Amino acid sequence: RLVLTDALARAGEEKATHIVDIATLTGACVRALGTAVAGILGRSPELVQAVIRSGENHGELIWELPLVEEYREMLKTPYADINNVGGKVAGTITAGLFLREFVPEGVAWA
Repeated sequence: RLVLTDALARAGEEKATHIVDIATLTGACVRALGTAVAGILGRSPELVQAVIRSGENHGELIWELPLVEEYREMLKTPYADINNVGGKVAGTITAGLFLREFVPEGVAWA
């Protein structure tokens, strides 16, 4: 997860306009959706839908999960600017919220 944040920040430095990251950040997504469906989170509805459609065109099931702002509280810590793990619940969503912190403003991300 930490290496991915470096890549997200670097993509911004390279003036990327769109970023699609695909990773196995947590087992929570498999527990929620099983092994036949991938989860997707992002702040660009158009890009998220493009990835979902691409999956459909290739026989891959992808389900959008929400970035629940209230869960951002789970990433607070007195020891750093942000914690990279949110706790025992909503692991996929908190992982997405964590990654979003490193995506430059104005960059479409899914």
